[in-house]
Amino acid sequence: MKISCYTVCYNEEVILPHFINHYKQFCDKIVIFNHMSTDNTKEIALDNGCIVHDFDTEGRHDDINLLNIKMNCYREDTDYDWTIVVDSDEFITHKDGIPSLIKLLEHYKEKDIKVPSVKGYDMFCWDHDFNTPLDNISRATPNERYSKLAIFNPKVDMRWDVGCHESSQEPDSYDDLDIPKIILKHYKYINFEWMSNKNMEYGKRLSERNLQYGLGWHYLNTKQDWMNRFKELDALVTEKPWEN
Repeated sequence: MKISCYTVCYNEEVILPHFINHYKQFCDKIVIFNHMSTDNTKEIALDNGCIVHDFDTEGRHDDINLLNIKMNCYREDTDYDWTIVVDSDEFITHKDGIPSLIKLLEHYKEKDIKVPSVKGYDMFCWDHDFNTPLDNISRATPNERYSKLAIFNPKVDMRWDVGCHESSQEPDSYDDLDIPKIILKHYKYINFEWMSNKNMEYGKRLSERNLQYGLGWHYLNTKQDWMNRFKELDALVTEKPWEN
């Protein structure tokens, strides 16, 4: 079984080692679209055997451009069984770990399931130490916007909206799929200083097209806005909700 993984990165040197370590457990290749990062993102990716493609949008964050990359990056993977298209803080897994994920994907392949259901969770921590594994974070809350169709057979013509939260493609289903068994752990809200500073930096880089169409508006949040969001999540999270 062959699996490919794609992501787009801008200055993700903090979380990228965790991303690579996660996906190299079961992916045959990891491809990084590097948005002209100014930190060590590219070096980390190359040193860990990833394929890196540099691209630029005049130094601006342009969501339409990023969407086009995501909808076309996997098109040549016709000899792969599965492809994963995610952001660098999105980790596809299984509640019982990677071996169970691989076994499930083999089962889906046998059943000709091409677009599995996924259940998304916002992982939560105020001040995670990135020198320790992200698996140490166990508090989370379900988030339907992160129940993305982020893993699929690359022969499928996937079409998403901006952010890949919604798709015109429906997940395949049969009796065994009433409850999604693949989960997506979204590691955005795991360190307040890291997250708020990164997102406000993105806000400074929004393209004219983003501003015109109101795309990526959340990047314009203030630090207090992000503080309020962390407090909201803190009141919602529970221990390992995927086990319930």
